[in-house]
Amino acid sequence: MRRFTLLPLLFVLFILPAAAQDYAQAVRRMQHDYPEMRLQDVYKSFYQDRFGPGHMVSDSAAVYQYLQRELQQPDNPRVLFEPTGAQGRFYRIHLANVQKGYITAEELNRAFIQSANRVVSRQAYFDSDSLHLADTLSWTQEWHEIVAAIEKAKLKFENYESDKQMIEEMLATEGDVPVHHSRAFNEAYHPHYRIVRAELAAPLLRATMREGHCQKGYRYPVYFYAEPTEGPYYPDDPEKDRYSSSRLIIMVDTAVGKKPLLKAIRKYGAELKWDYKIIPGVAILKPARKTIEETMEYFRKVEGVISVERDELMHLH
Repeated sequence: MRRFTLLPLLFVLFILPAAAQDYAQAVRRMQHDYPEMRLQDVYKSFYQDRFGPGHMVSDSAAVYQYLQRELQQPDNPRVLFEPTGAQGRFYRIHLANVQKGYITAEELNRAFIQSANRVVSRQAYFDSDSLHLADTLSWTQEWHEIVAAIEKAKLKFENYESDKQMIEEMLATEGDVPVHHSRAFNEAYHPHYRIVRAELAAPLLRATMREGHCQKGYRYPVYFYAEPTEGPYYPDDPEKDRYSSSRLIIMVDTAVGKKPLLKAIRKYGAELKWDYKIIPGVAILKPARKTIEETMEYFRKVEGVISVERDELMHLH
């Protein structure tokens, strides 16, 4: 049996929290999208950002069958996809993306299962009571900081005090447990979505942007819009000039982080174009002396890198 020392695991469990202003900004974004939400729904989003789907998936066929049944229900979300919490470690991918044909049910189901099963088994972590207690205390502390940020920013919610007390009692007696959406949220928005890790969500979001970025009535995060097109656009030949000749999108494993990648960018002489804050990735411009293929091959070998893709140009016409 492999043995683990306590201190490294405690270091992993105590995730670096966001700043107070980030908490408030995230909650403002949620209130803008969901005016009828309650504090319970805020808790759910931040909990999902911390723990993801919250369970392992052993029966992929049953999960897919359940998704197919849920797809029979109409889904008309205010947003097609949205980051969880303040750090966006995960995304809510709404089923409308499948219903509108932007992505397939198989793609969404596969990303959801991979997201659930890539979250290190909490049961493996919590074989010892001390580790479970450490994680519970860490999450409780983070939630208290979120509440403090909400109150400092004077953000208002219906039934705030009663929801706050309910969550406090739950944390005290049951620990770091998930909650359902509030009744008010369910009645107002009828949510249907799957939780997907940010790095696995990126290809799905890009597919949605490609198929529906001009569709009226939906909002999209601005960091997924490409720059103005490079060179001419050929409407009669959609494959021509489809990809940027110099820009790459690189995604990293959140367990490793961006530090090795940023070091490699400087060493290789590439230009850091965007350092995304909500998804674990960056956009770079290749060095002038290197081909796009050479650059992609180099960065695929960097520690923590899980994907290197040429940026797909979005032509608004």
